[in-house]
Amino acid sequence: MFQQFMNNVVKKSSDGQANEGIRNVTLGQKRYVFQRFPENANELRQVNRGGAEGKYLVLPLMIAAFRTWTPQNPETCYEMMKVLMNSPTAGSMAPFNNFTKDFVRARMMQNNKWQYIANAYLEGATPQNGYRPNQPFAITVREYVYAPQTSTIYGRTLSVEKVVIEFPGADTERSLSVYQDPADGQWYAFSDTYGGLLVDIKTPMR
Repeated sequence: MFQQFMNNVVKKSSDGQANEGIRNVTLGQKRYVFQRFPENANELRQVNRGGAEGKYLVLPLMIAAFRTWTPQNPETCYEMMKVLMNSPTAGSMAPFNNFTKDFVRARMMQNNKWQYIANAYLEGATPQNGYRPNQPFAITVREYVYAPQTSTIYGRTLSVEKVVIEFPGADTERSLSVYQDPADGQWYAFSDTYGGLLVDIKTPMR
């Protein structure tokens, strides 16, 4: 379904200490090339998100879920999001709920974003071309410059990392927080951080 390519990039960052200042940090970066995206929850479950590199894959798969959303049939997207958000550890505190549906619908309908928001993250898509991506579809995700944070929101200590994406539709990078569930070894989107991927972007010109 997809190929993946790994490389490192060097970014300037501050470690938060005034006496250290700015330093170079080598960050992992992964580029995925999809001949086709998963189109429903069953296909999504076939994609292994385990291992150290699984953290990069959650964001492209969330984009795949967003691509399926339409006003007439939002449920396919919601079922895919559940696969990516509701981990065994989350259990009864699973973050996908009716509020999630309302939030996604509101963001998708705002400025008709459902027509272009997902494609905007793919290579070749720009405001000038109406966010028409190249084919096969490609998307590049990298690590965040700062160290992972810990969370006990689901009743056990989890290491929460952040992955980011840069794209022509926004002047600043967008991010998704992810964690590896110790129960099944798969990576999941953390809490409601998917929302950052649905904020407004530059208006398409076509």
